[in-house]
Amino acid sequence: MVRSVFISIIALFLLSNCFRPRAKESMRNLSQLEGSWSSTKGVLFNENWRVKNDTLLVGIGFSLQGNDTAFKEELKIFLTDGQVFYAAKVGENDQYVTFKLSEAKRNSWVFENHDHDYPNIISYRMVNDELVAATSNSNGNKKIEFVMKRKQ
Repeated sequence: MVRSVFISIIALFLLSNCFRPRAKESMRNLSQLEGSWSSTKGVLFNENWRVKNDTLLVGIGFSLQGNDTAFKEELKIFLTDGQVFYAAKVGENDQYVTFKLSEAKRNSWVFENHDHDYPNIISYRMVNDELVAATSNSNGNKKIEFVMKRKQ
């Protein structure tokens, strides 16, 4: 009896960690990002996300120094040709840099572009009531984490 309960718990744990949603399901899960987020510790950063439709989220990321904007980027997450992409346009750049969704779970997403100088990896994960965004290089080094809470 104890053994079968233990095996069931292990199986349930493995199945929940093996969850690999399809692109449309990933977009539905990514709608959790909607809202205004501000960092609570570490690097001070803000993100505002809005769901436009079932294939597009648009956002803005920025940091303030006093009342001045020190950094600003236009963001979007979109579904095209059955794949999900994250795109950022920084400062005066005319073009978005895109990152392909490489790993998705119910509450975490990893986007990668190994041809970009830095970052190569952008990830988001929901941890309780916090949004943790991170950037790193291809080896997972030079990691910068942004721990944010939803503004009321």
